[in-house]
Amino acid sequence: SNAPAVIAWKAPYTGTVKLTHQDSVYRDGAPNTAENITATLKLNNVELWSHIFDNTCNNTEGKTAIYTIEDVHVNAGDVIYHEVDCGTNTQGRYIYWKPIVTYTEMEVIPDKTQTEYKRTVAYPVGAQGYHGWYFYKKNKTTNEYVPLKWDSSQFKLDDTHVNENFALPG
Repeated sequence: SNAPAVIAWKAPYTGTVKLTHQDSVYRDGAPNTAENITATLKLNNVELWSHIFDNTCNNTEGKTAIYTIEDVHVNAGDVIYHEVDCGTNTQGRYIYWKPIVTYTEMEVIPDKTQTEYKRTVAYPVGAQGYHGWYFYKKNKTTNEYVPLKWDSSQFKLDDTHVNENFALPG
């Protein structure tokens, strides 16, 4: 309730990415008194996708969200942020979101006459930096992303929690 929870993927190479998810994205167990929760996907500071889950959303047909964004150009070091913001909502419940980044890495072969492409699928598995995934809290005052710390069972900082299934924002 004090800041958005964020999973970020940092591009290890220049190339193209396809952004999608396992299962659908949904709000789990939202009580009727809860406020809206916004899920946003960004490339650096550019919004690529956003969905608002109101207090009636759950894992039923018509209440979930899906997306597929293909051929997104990334430079090495660009960051794709998966952000969940529940505003001031202390009863927000969870957003179930398992993002997938499929990237095609471009490498120039040493004689510089050909380019080789290698496709890799990166799933977040709960470790900072693994396959390029990072776990953050967004500071609402400065808009900076602050790395979460592992507390032996989940990533956590203050009242923000993120696990490998991207639940528990705020």
